[in-house]
Amino acid sequence: MVLNRGNRGSDASSASQAVDEVRSAVNYIFETLLSDLVDKHDVVRNELVKVLLSRYEDHWHPEQPERGSAYRCIGVHGGRLDPIFHKAATAAGVSPDVFLKVLPDEFTMWIDPGKVLLRMGASGHMWNIHMPPAGVDTESSSSDGDDSPNSPPNVTRQPSNLNPNTKAWSPRM
Repeated sequence: MVLNRGNRGSDASSASQAVDEVRSAVNYIFETLLSDLVDKHDVVRNELVKVLLSRYEDHWHPEQPERGSAYRCIGVHGGRLDPIFHKAATAAGVSPDVFLKVLPDEFTMWIDPGKVLLRMGASGHMWNIHMPPAGVDTESSSSDGDDSPNSPPNVTRQPSNLNPNTKAWSPRM
């Protein structure tokens, strides 16, 4: 799937970048949180990738990664499941409750060009769970070396320029 970039045109490397970020997000959800989901595991995973890529079409801006970030945010808030999870589960023929059983009551994931940020808890730490492909030099790929025991498994804790105390994040200026 090629993601449109508005009037700026689109190129294969940007489209593959979107796929990389979406796959990083979905892989984290399934390998870390939904690892016990045996029935239709691959079908649900593939449907979630499809639903996210479809949603992000015309909303992926590598030149301005923060643009549209709130639209690309998914999660569970106050025990309410994001409609994206409902849509993927329904398309895969499973109950959306499978996500509610394993995702925390407060779970937020921002899937943006060049990074995927994760926060568990209403005011928890944020982690970048997406590392750019080898050879891509970005500021967000550097690690602060802090591997605290509160970090999600297999995730390197990343510094973030986001204010975790706001309901909708915006970059600090």
